[in-house]
Amino acid sequence: MSALLSESVEQTVAVGRAIGAMTRPGEVIALIGELGAGKTQFVRGLAEALNIDPRKVSSPTFVLVHEYEGGLAPLVHIDAYRMRSPGELEELGFEELCQGAVTAVEWADRVLEAVGEDRLQVHLDHAGDQQRRLTFKLFGAWRDRESRLASTKCPICGRDAWPLLEAYPFCSIRCRQVDLGRWLGESYRVSRPIEQSDLEQGD
Repeated sequence: MSALLSESVEQTVAVGRAIGAMTRPGEVIALIGELGAGKTQFVRGLAEALNIDPRKVSSPTFVLVHEYEGGLAPLVHIDAYRMRSPGELEELGFEELCQGAVTAVEWADRVLEAVGEDRLQVHLDHAGDQQRRLTFKLFGAWRDRESRLASTKCPICGRDAWPLLEAYPFCSIRCRQVDLGRWLGESYRVSRPIEQSDLEQGD
């Protein structure tokens, strides 16, 4: 699977929001990345999708776990940065915390053995000042959503276009505007007259 390139903090939040919209209570999202890679921003997007105020979300480094009640499901936010082994995550009562909640684990690479098989793994890497590269790995029950996380080709420029981003099926807002301009400028043509059967199919 190719990597999604986020152009800004806002776009990283938007990706988290899109992921949150397809996450089921009881599922885990494992976040892996260096300091400042955007893990907490991603979790703020998850919070928005669950009708939780994203301004309440902060890195839980010093208390290890934050729990937020939401309108759709609770959000459990765990930071494993200071954990030395998967056993420390188990000692937190990880399985009980996950029940009925959406769980996000930052620095998950330190405790992967305890996170479980049914997880979405998100690697976030620096790709510039504001840019971040996000790579997804799906395990267990998450595999049934692979098509919703896979990229297609932008019809304007041929770059990767992601269902997780606002501009889809285009790769960017710019390409979407180019497409609109072509329609308005009548560069596009309907290949044949519209028939009644076409309208019925649309219904």
